[in-house]
Amino acid sequence: MILLDGILAGILGGLVLGGNFANLRRLKVRGETTLGIALLVQLMLPWLSRTLPGPHGLYLGVWLLMMGLLVVVALANRKAVGMILVAVGVILNMVVICANGAMPVNLEAIAVVDPDVDVSRLEFDMLHEPLTQDTSMSVLADQWGIGGPGWHRGVVSVGDIFLVLGTGVIVFCGMRATC
Repeated sequence: MILLDGILAGILGGLVLGGNFANLRRLKVRGETTLGIALLVQLMLPWLSRTLPGPHGLYLGVWLLMMGLLVVVALANRKAVGMILVAVGVILNMVVICANGAMPVNLEAIAVVDPDVDVSRLEFDMLHEPLTQDTSMSVLADQWGIGGPGWHRGVVSVGDIFLVLGTGVIVFCGMRATC
């Protein structure tokens, strides 16, 4: 849900500096059907992996393919300010996931975000695993806790931060129609 923060910050910044929602209509995204499909599959994949048992590698491969499609769409739209940040964010997340077979998550950050959670009993989905001393590229893992209401809390990575910044810049520039 942190992506919503980037969108809201872009809207707020755009409105404060004279932008408007009508300008967003001018924002053209190449590959928007591909973008929609990739995002939909990514949203459904964790549920599908729990509902339809299958090999981890299959689900992980589909997840990474969808991330690759997001990079392709971002690069196809690289003239839009912020799209390169989005591409970098997705690539950083792909790198750490490929290196570990899932996104490592800092359990201490989870405990800070939600002190009521017993991290020793957490069950991870096919896309996440606990961060350990053996984690490769741990600097790119989900490391920092984001507090707030239950629907918003989570642990984010460097890649997620690039995604949020890029999304915010895209919305801000779209509303201002000057970037």
